[in-house]
Amino acid sequence: MRPFKVSASHSVNLLTLPSEIISKVLALLQPHDWAQVAQTCIALRTECDIAMKTLTFLDLKNGGFVMNDWYFATLTKRMGSRLRRLELDCWHLMDSSLENLPESIEELVLCGCDHHSNQILFNVSCRLKGKLRIFAWSGFGGSISAKGFEDVALNNRCLTSFMIDCGSTVDVNQAVRTVAKNCPLLKELSACNLTMETLVFMFECGISLQRFRHKQRQIDSFHITDTTLTLIADNCPLLKELNLVEKTIAESAVTDSGILHLAERASALRILKLKPIQCSIASEVAIMQLVNFCGNLSHVELSNFKHLSDPPVYELVQKCVNLMELSLDYSQISDTSLELISIHCKGLRSISLKCCRKLTDLGIKALHQCGSLESANLGQASGLTDGSLTAICTGNPHLKVLVAGYGQVSDKGLRAVASCMHLRELALNNCSHVTNRGIKQIAGGLLPNASIHRTQLL
Repeated sequence: MRPFKVSASHSVNLLTLPSEIISKVLALLQPHDWAQVAQTCIALRTECDIAMKTLTFLDLKNGGFVMNDWYFATLTKRMGSRLRRLELDCWHLMDSSLENLPESIEELVLCGCDHHSNQILFNVSCRLKGKLRIFAWSGFGGSISAKGFEDVALNNRCLTSFMIDCGSTVDVNQAVRTVAKNCPLLKELSACNLTMETLVFMFECGISLQRFRHKQRQIDSFHITDTTLTLIADNCPLLKELNLVEKTIAESAVTDSGILHLAERASALRILKLKPIQCSIASEVAIMQLVNFCGNLSHVELSNFKHLSDPPVYELVQKCVNLMELSLDYSQISDTSLELISIHCKGLRSISLKCCRKLTDLGIKALHQCGSLESANLGQASGLTDGSLTAICTGNPHLKVLVAGYGQVSDKGLRAVASCMHLRELALNNCSHVTNRGIKQIAGGLLPNASIHRTQLL
C-alpha cells in the first residue's frame, strides 16, 4: 500500500482515501452488505462494484437481512462473470426476480420457496440453460409441481447434483424420475419419500450415485432394509456418502446380510449414516466387517443398532483414523468405548450418545481428552453428572452444541457450561436439579448470540 499522509489543514473524506483502504474496510463486511454500502456515495459504489466482480461464491440466505426484489436486483447488477455458486433465500422474492440471475452460475441453492409457482423454475432453466451443474430446492408451499423441475432437467442435461426438499404439493418421485431420465451425469441426490419403484427406475436409467441422502417420512416410501442396501450397493460402486433416515416403522429390519453386502460393494464410503426407526439386529461381526472394508470413513452414524457394543467401536477407531463425526445412539457401548475414542480420535468434532444406557460418570469424563469436540449429544445417556459435564466443557473449549437432557446435572455443572465461550445451542430438557440461578450463570457467560433451549425444568 502506498504511504498516505494527511496534513492538519486538510479535511479527510472518502473521496480522498486510497482505494486500498476502502477495499480493506469492505473486506470486513459480508458480501451481501455491499449492495447497501454502494448506495452511499460514488467512492464506495466504485469499490463495491470492483469487489463484487471478484466473487465466485455468494451466500444470500440466513444473513439477518430482507432479500427483497429491489435488493436482489441491485446485487445482480454488480455480480461479475466469475460468480459460480449462489445460495439464495427466496422468501421475499417474486418469481420474476430470478429472470435476473447471472448467467455464469453453475451451482444454485434456493430456499424459502414456499409461495412460488413453476414460473420461478422456468426462469431458472431459461436463464441458466445448459450451465447448471448443481441445483438444490427447499420449499413447502405455493403451486410448484413436478413439471417445473422437468423444465430444469430438460434444459440442463449436464446436472450432476439434484437436491429437493418439498411439501406434498410436489410429486417428488416424478421429479426425481425426470431428472434421472434426462441427466445421465447425476452423481448426487438428496430427497424425501422416494418409493422403491423410483429407486429401481433411477438405476435402470444408468444412474450411479456417489452421494445419496434420503429421509423416509411416509409409509409408502422405501425403508432401510437389506433389500434397499443391496440395491444401492450393487448400482453405486463408487458411493462416497450414504445417509438414510427412517421415520415410520418397517416390516423388516437390517440384518447381517444387508450390512455385509454394503461393506463388500461400497468400500469407497466416507460418510455412512443409517438411522432406522426399528432396531437393527445386525451382529457385531457384520459391523466389524463393515468397518474393515470401509477404512476411509470420516462420518459415521449407526443409530438403533441392537448389537453395537465395544468390539465394533474398537475396530472403528483403529481402522478409521480420520473420524470426525460419530453417532452411536441407542447402542450397547460401555465406558471402554469412550476411553478408546478419547485416545484415538483427536480429530473428532461431533459425538452423539443419545440413550446409551451402559455409560457411567467415569466413561463420559474420558471425553475431555478429545480436545476438539464442537458438538456433544448426551441426551438421556446414563452417567451424565456435574463432574462429567465439567470434564467435557473444560476439555473441549470450542464446544458449540451441547445436549444434556435428562442428565443428573445441577447448577454446579452449569458453571462449567458458562465457560464455553463458543457455545451456541444448549438443551437441558428435564434436568430437574437445575434452577433459575444456574440459568443466570449461563446467561452471564455465553456470547450474545448463543441459543439456549430450556424446557420442562422442574
